Amino acid sequence: MIGDCNFVGNEHAVLQYALGKALLETRLRFRLQSTRVKFWSRLREAMQLASSPHCNVLFGDLDEGSAIKLLLKHAHKETSGDNLKLAGKIVNALECQALAVCTAGAYIHAKSTCSLDTYYLDFKQKSRKTLKHKMTGESYPWTVYNAFMLSFEQLSGPAKLLLQICSWLHHTATPVEMFQNAFNYGFTEDDFHEAEKEIMGRAKMNEIINCLGKENDLLEIIDELGTFSLVSYNVHHEHPTLSHHAVIHSCVYETISLRDNIVPAVTLILSSGTPVGHVAEHDYALRRKLLIHVSHISMDDLEHLPMEGQTRVARIFYESGYWTQAEKLQTKVLSSRTELVGEHHPSTLTSMINLAGIYKARGKTEQAEKLQETVLSLQKELLGEHHPDTLTSMNNLALTYQARGKTEQAEKLLETVLSLRKELLGEHHADTLTVINNLAFTYHDLGKTEQAERLLETVMSLQKEILGELHSYTLTSMTNLALMYHAHGKSMQAEKLHDEVLSLQKEQVGEHPSTQRP
Repeated sequence: MIGDCNFVGNEHAVLQYALGKALLETRLRFRLQSTRVKFWSRLREAMQLASSPHCNVLFGDLDEGSAIKLLLKHAHKETSGDNLKLAGKIVNALECQALAVCTAGAYIHAKSTCSLDTYYLDFKQKSRKTLKHKMTGESYPWTVYNAFMLSFEQLSGPAKLLLQICSWLHHTATPVEMFQNAFNYGFTEDDFHEAEKEIMGRAKMNEIINCLGKENDLLEIIDELGTFSLVSYNVHHEHPTLSHHAVIHSCVYETISLRDNIVPAVTLILSSGTPVGHVAEHDYALRRKLLIHVSHISMDDLEHLPMEGQTRVARIFYESGYWTQAEKLQTKVLSSRTELVGEHHPSTLTSMINLAGIYKARGKTEQAEKLQETVLSLQKELLGEHHPDTLTSMNNLALTYQARGKTEQAEKLLETVLSLRKELLGEHHADTLTVINNLAFTYHDLGKTEQAERLLETVMSLQKEILGELHSYTLTSMTNLALMYHAHGKSMQAEKLHDEVLSLQKEQVGEHPSTQRP
């Protein structure tokens, strides 16, 4: 009679030892005469060996259904609806890693105080204990942690170090470019105030950079980790990333002895690897990918970063809508800069501007207004009224006035900005067109319909001339003008312009839900 035998292959070194060439060529050849043997592995060498022409062994991933069945079998639990649901939660937390699933089941069965519904919490709180639980019986002599250590101990020092750094970040999609930025550019001396020169973790960060970024090739280290299936290198998008199995992530964490020493260094590397570009879509996309990693680190640890590091992390939070965290960090930065370099310093003014933007995003318009008024006053004093930064602050304050219902003050300020920008930049400059657009809506709010329409018509005409009819900014201006026509009761003009916009959009993207009339 042919039966089923589930051989649980660890994704790492267990198969390198337990499924070596001798095992596959001799013992398995004998056993396959009477037994169906199932293997699950991601180990590269095992996959290559199993796919050789002289070895008829099928390898595959452990799917969720099989993982649930495996867990319930080792936990000695019946397959009721509730148990299936709880088991599904556990195996997904373990990412269906076969040995981890078996160990989890054995742990649940062995501990009278542990059940399916409490195991997940136990794993999070006592990962070392659960990972090191040894299943009884000669068939399963391994713990998950021991199996992992077989591979880990064969790694070079730099490879171990990179894994340990990653264990402090989230286990999914760590951008390789973040490491490259930190190693190749990172923080300069100017990014540390004199009071921050000896900041915690800086020496360790420099040691890591020397090891991983200068003395060794980062991609070669990643290849080494891939050889042991300890990381997945994903290159299917603009930013190549590293991903780690959740169980591996927990095991690596347990190998770190001096954790207080490495945490500050990792947060420094993360913040120094954050791009500071203001326009590039590439930089913005990378910052969005870093959100899951800065969120994985405690706010207490982030607040120990230098001011420049906190500013970069605050920007990640701000751009992703995590305004509470952004405000907390930026408030601390502003307080530190005011104390260390004074409120007249350019970096302090930048921090004020950043915090005002966060206040406004959170609906704290009164605080935003107060801070923006302070910035404008200081910039007029330091830079003069004609400086581009001063004019930008005027525009921002005017928009805050408008948001707070102070429309007449907004109008006065925008008219000043428009006059100065026309004088300094000319009517065709993008910044000038932005102010014209803002002033048009202010006029609309004040009931000055003719002036509002005339300004939007000017913006549309200039953008058609400068950018062309098909540019997104031009189409937006046409849409704004159509909406304003409609608000002013000019339905025929509004409909005509709206149809023109739809026609141009169809020319660009073809038939699409956005190009259909409602």
